[in-house]
Amino acid sequence: MERVLNVLVNPAVNASSYIAFIEKGLGKVNVIKHSKGEPVNQEIDIVLFTGGEDVDPRMYNYTRNKKTSSNIDRDSFEKDMFNRYDGSINRRKKEVLFLGICRGAQFLTVVNKGSLIQHVNNHTSSHPITISSKYNDNKVDIRGEIDAWFRAATARGERVGNPQLREEERRLHQLHKGDLEVIATSTHHQMLMPFHLQKDEYEMIAHSTYFRSDTYELDCEENQLITNKIKNFVEPEIVYYPKTNSLAIQGHPEMDSATEEFTSMCIKIINKKLVK
Repeated sequence: MERVLNVLVNPAVNASSYIAFIEKGLGKVNVIKHSKGEPVNQEIDIVLFTGGEDVDPRMYNYTRNKKTSSNIDRDSFEKDMFNRYDGSINRRKKEVLFLGICRGAQFLTVVNKGSLIQHVNNHTSSHPITISSKYNDNKVDIRGEIDAWFRAATARGERVGNPQLREEERRLHQLHKGDLEVIATSTHHQMLMPFHLQKDEYEMIAHSTYFRSDTYELDCEENQLITNKIKNFVEPEIVYYPKTNSLAIQGHPEMDSATEEFTSMCIKIINKKLVK
């Protein structure tokens, strides 16, 4: 019998490509449109937060960077979506999975008490990410493909790492046994910042294989080399917040341009976090 998932969405946002992605790997989707202030009768499996404009910095107590463009009304509406199903606030019969993609990942980071880097550069194209061995069930290894990408990108003159941080990069980005590298379709100018949370409040599932950015602007225009200030800083790509069962995926597995490896790994990770 085919699994049917009740997925709650913001009706003001076109979520069709995200729903198609979920249906491709997880089962048939019953789309439920959230209405602020009105209870939802159905039991929800996934509360979905999709891409779009930046999360307003007032949500995480930062001042606005000139490159930030936000919609506080959307933030407020989606905060209501989150609060309605947050098991730490409401005792529910069934815990849901909060799933955020791109802007949605940033939103989930903020509502889980993390913050954002308001502007980074060189994150507007596909690039390698490293996924923890914990999620590499099939022990797939496509490092030859990654090496080919690296050589081709270098030949094009594309940045593949941060030369200012080369030694730090070598130390931080050492692959552990079973870690998986895939090419992620990713385009964003803001970045997740969960690092000031306690260790049990977030799990770094995937990060950029190499530092892509040399610009990290927090709540001002000044470039801040935060990697020197934050212990074990890496550029987050997939982060899990266990206390609220929130999965934040910075890349775009729903896009047609996404590699099969990236899409399938995202499906596997989502499936692990779904409450059976």
